[in-house]
Amino acid sequence: MAGRILGLTCAMALLALVVSCSQNQQLTGVTVTPTTVDFETNVPSPFFQPTNETAQLTATGTYTNGKNQSVVYRDITDQVVWESVGPTVASVTSTGVVSPTGCGVGLINAKAGNGGLVATVTVNVCMQNGSASASLGSLASLKVKAPSQVLNNRGDKAQYYAVGTYASNVSKDLTGQVKWSSSDPRVATVSNTGLVTLVAPCSNIGSGPETIITAAAPANSGSSLTATSTIKVGSCSAN
Repeated sequence: MAGRILGLTCAMALLALVVSCSQNQQLTGVTVTPTTVDFETNVPSPFFQPTNETAQLTATGTYTNGKNQSVVYRDITDQVVWESVGPTVASVTSTGVVSPTGCGVGLINAKAGNGGLVATVTVNVCMQNGSASASLGSLASLKVKAPSQVLNNRGDKAQYYAVGTYASNVSKDLTGQVKWSSSDPRVATVSNTGLVTLVAPCSNIGSGPETIITAAAPANSGSSLTATSTIKVGSCSAN
């Protein structure tokens, strides 16, 4: 009898230890593999033709133990929120399956931690090694794609993207090539990769001050096109 009680006590202690360790683990990062997907289904033609080809993305979460800082990696493919930034180029299912929908460069986001952690995948369709398989022609238009999140607290960050469409009707991700700027760096700054950081604190009187984020066409594009997006500081009541 005493042996059974001792065994039960040990089992309960072990269970408590496992639960405690699990509770101390927090999701601190997310990565996606592969980071680039190429659908070269109709090279060398730059015009899209329907295909049944797909690609499976895998999201991995990084969990850190707050007590001993140990790190554990887990497959969270079915837990993240999958989002296509350029649905005209590629779509993605809730389980991370990507399908091409048109020629160009699209972006797929995997959001975790209530949207605070984001990993991005580049999808190339009708492309070869990330560049158009036929002449792109001149840059016809430029757009800034802003995330849906609202920046409320000083230090909050959000990734912005710049997408250019060429005369050949091919779209490309130009986020790392355009020149980024903020009309009021006292409100928010933007890095040369489109990462926006809120500088002003949240507002106690509704919507706070705003700034305009501008993306200017790359110098080597021969274009003077610009695209903008307005950022308003969120209300403190939203925290």
